[in-house]
Amino acid sequence: SWSAVLNSIPTLIALVLFSLIHVPINIPAFAITAAVDVDMNKELIAHGWSNTIAGILGGLQNYMAYTQSVIYFKSGGAGK
Repeated sequence: SWSAVLNSIPTLIALVLFSLIHVPINIPAFAITAAVDVDMNKELIAHGWSNTIAGILGGLQNYMAYTQSVIYFKSGGAGK
């Protein structure tokens, strides 16, 4: 029902805002942990495109789980 959609708008806005702030925090933190340089413009553009495509297709938003990425990196993970 449309009332359910309207009631979910605050949650949707919160998810969008959270998605906007997690990339500028998590990507540089992981780059420091992994001792690599990162191009934040490329990261933000890729993140924006992936979320746009996921939204159009009804998928879930992209989110980098920092702690899981660190564990993967420190355990010798080499893939993406």
